[in-house]
Amino acid sequence: MSQKLRVAHLLRPAQGGMLQQVRSLLTDPETETFLAAPPRELVALAGDFPLPEGEGLKAQLLGGWSAGRWARSVGAQVLHGHGLKRLPLYILAAKIARLPLVITLHNLAPKTPALRLLRQARAVIAVSDAVARTAPVHCQVIHNGIDLEKFADLPTKSEARALLGWPQEKKIILSIARLSPEKGLDVLVTAVKELDAALYLAGDGPERAALTGAILLGHRDNIPLLLAAADIYCQPSRSEGLGLAVLEAMAAGKPIVASDVGGIPELLPDATLGLTVPPDDPKALRVAIQRLLDDPQRGAAMGGHARQRVAEHFTEAVMRAETRKVYARVLR
Repeated sequence: MSQKLRVAHLLRPAQGGMLQQVRSLLTDPETETFLAAPPRELVALAGDFPLPEGEGLKAQLLGGWSAGRWARSVGAQVLHGHGLKRLPLYILAAKIARLPLVITLHNLAPKTPALRLLRQARAVIAVSDAVARTAPVHCQVIHNGIDLEKFADLPTKSEARALLGWPQEKKIILSIARLSPEKGLDVLVTAVKELDAALYLAGDGPERAALTGAILLGHRDNIPLLLAAADIYCQPSRSEGLGLAVLEAMAAGKPIVASDVGGIPELLPDATLGLTVPPDDPKALRVAIQRLLDDPQRGAAMGGHARQRVAEHFTEAVMRAETRKVYARVLR
């Protein structure tokens, strides 16, 4: 039996899709994984992979020198850094450890001189074609994948609402996102004001106090149950690297309305899978949501097509396998 590849992951402060993708890579049964990250991220990921006493599989991410020495100490063969914000640290760590560096870009890259540092990585992964287009180097596009087992055998909408204590007869629109400007939730709040529906927002962030008129659920770990209870899922982002929450809504078989930005059109390329509208356009958003509220049969068919698309193209297994191919290439 061949020995597993040993991969050391370096993670900057992160949440949302980036944190979920790193969690998936850390728990890949085909690789032996290690993690250096800030304290909050270590806590968030603490239960996701084993930490045998004395082996130091997790370490606080302090600086490039310490991260490089740590990577060498755990016997890593590849260093995998996530995000641009700590790119100089990742590069220094790779030089200290004398390891090939792989970088994953999880978000649209801003135009900054620091982007040229990507040329020092052995390989660059982008989570969408949209993200890849913002990078000045060749990127291997590997879309995020999700664990479909979490969305298998979901309760009915009525059962889910009973478990959550949500009203049975009210039409409910759900959005799951960090409560920050780039997610466009203020646009959604405006759009829903003229609809006979309730808006539930799962997540937390700096705009919490400003999002009046919505039912704020805070941070939640029971995302599949929330989706099962909703009538429509909405992602009104102004900017989006890919849209992991959209993938989760697709896996739950929900009709979706989302902004036509970033990587979202790669998930919803046509109206059989979901409706897309321009960002920052509450009227277009309201009209699209109303269409689905008025035609539940269309919404159900849309959800079925979306679920099938996720199963064929956006699974955790596919994402892990494609990432392992990148590791194998940089080690040749």
